[in-house]
Amino acid sequence: MLACGTAAEAMTILASRGVDLVLSGMELPDAAILELVLHIKAHAAETPVVLLSSSRRSSSVNVPVELLLKKGYAPAELLDRIRLLMSKRRGPRRLAPANLEGQRSAS
Repeated sequence: MLACGTAAEAMTILASRGVDLVLSGMELPDAAILELVLHIKAHAAETPVVLLSSSRRSSSVNVPVELLLKKGYAPAELLDRIRLLMSKRRGPRRLAPANLEGQRSAS
């Protein structure tokens, strides 16, 4: 897990290494959230972005993210949603070749 205090810091880290998922609040001290998300999608389109809103009102900002959770979400909901996004990104789990060979000989 990496933590960034600003959008500029996040963009620097994203340019130097890949990440599995970006989790951010909607308000950033140095940039609009749309700027950060567009940067992420331009450089690593497959990276899921999850935004957390401090408002219960629907966001009027059209931001291309995989998930936007509004104030009042349960932490368990956030974890479940992240697990789902990561499993979609990884794809289905596959058996190791040794396990496949064992299954063939048992048939």
